[in-house]
Amino acid sequence: MDRLHIADGKLQWAVPPDVKASTHLVGAKPAHAVLHNGEEIAHSGRKITPHTMKAIRTAAIDKIEVEAAELDGALTAADVVDQSTGEVVVEANVELTADRLHKVLSSGATTFEVFFPDRDDVGNIITNTLKRDSIHQAGRGA
Repeated sequence: MDRLHIADGKLQWAVPPDVKASTHLVGAKPAHAVLHNGEEIAHSGRKITPHTMKAIRTAAIDKIEVEAAELDGALTAADVVDQSTGEVVVEANVELTADRLHKVLSSGATTFEVFFPDRDDVGNIITNTLKRDSIHQAGRGA
């Protein structure tokens, strides 16, 4: 799973500090150049490679601003709740469409988690587990 942060209406992808941690940030295109001490580590609009990811971790950069398009194929890993009303604005295990992403950005949430079932086997396991979660299903009236 990947954690995203929302700051000033912008998406920031969390960089897992552990080199063994899996992230789909590799292959994503940052919205802006990633700089460290004035040096460009990752170029705006160019895919992050494993080598670039290593440089980002070495520089101790913890978040990278990305465009919404980088979330194509992502599903939400948990319900996203409107912080002012307590209303669930996007349920867990649903595709993060442009409309749903807009709801998340407008919800007051500061973080949310996503996974990409089409990109690896773990994603398929997560989505199938969430589909079978009897407590979650009971909460939806199933």
